[in-house]
Amino acid sequence: MRALSRFVGMFAFLLALPAFVAMLSASCGKSDLVKAYESYDAVVDPLLARDIPLWGKLVTQFNEQLREETADLEKFGARVRDEAVPFYSELPAKVAALAPSNRDLARAHEWLVKYAASRAAFVRFLAANLDVLDPGASMESLSRRQNAAQQAVEDYEDAVKGQVMLDPRFGVLRSQKDAFAKQCMEPFTQGRMSKEDVSAFIERQILPQVRALGRENFAEDQASQLLRAAIFASEEFYASFAKNLPHIDDQVKFGADVTRMTAEGDDLLKEFRDEMAAVRRRM
Repeated sequence: MRALSRFVGMFAFLLALPAFVAMLSASCGKSDLVKAYESYDAVVDPLLARDIPLWGKLVTQFNEQLREETADLEKFGARVRDEAVPFYSELPAKVAALAPSNRDLARAHEWLVKYAASRAAFVRFLAANLDVLDPGASMESLSRRQNAAQQAVEDYEDAVKGQVMLDPRFGVLRSQKDAFAKQCMEPFTQGRMSKEDVSAFIERQILPQVRALGRENFAEDQASQLLRAAIFASEEFYASFAKNLPHIDDQVKFGADVTRMTAEGDDLLKEFRDEMAAVRRRM
């Protein structure tokens, strides 16, 4: 009986052990890392809660400036100057002031510091270059000429649809359009061709051939006259493009910088979030 009593007592002790351990753990409270993480997250979250929506609005409105039908530079400029510049100018200092004392959070904070600096630099760059997004009268004229040339080519294609034999002059016009796209615009927008080289390419290769087509005689039928109109509309576009190259060059460089700087900020924010997730896994 005495042995049985000891066994029952031991069994009761074992049953009570998990509850005791749980109570002991609760009495110990949260670990230093958990407390540090929660404290840091509580002050970082409000900043990101302001940053993320504002950044989303900037991206949306910036993309709208790239389409003629949605562009509103005055409204976008107000967003940049009145909201983005004040917030992002202060962001690096505000983030630096949140430096955590816990070394496990130091790496995450480093990413956040770099992210804040990146976004601040981008907004300064954007505010200083808003004029690049202003097409001006000459660029608006170029856009109209581009649309007119494209429409004229499509009108001719519609008129001769189904015909086996096409006017060979249209083949020359189309080959110059392809050359402009592949040998000129593609390397130019990728930074592999200077505006001087683009101008020389247009003036020495494209325009002479297109102008030569325009000097030829055209029959009075509809298709021939539409081809003539397409040739002259294309000539006007290429000449206008060459004339506006300085501003176009600014836009191309601006676009490349915007792409690079926004991608850099996105990558830094991802690094911060990944590191915070890694900290959570260690908690």
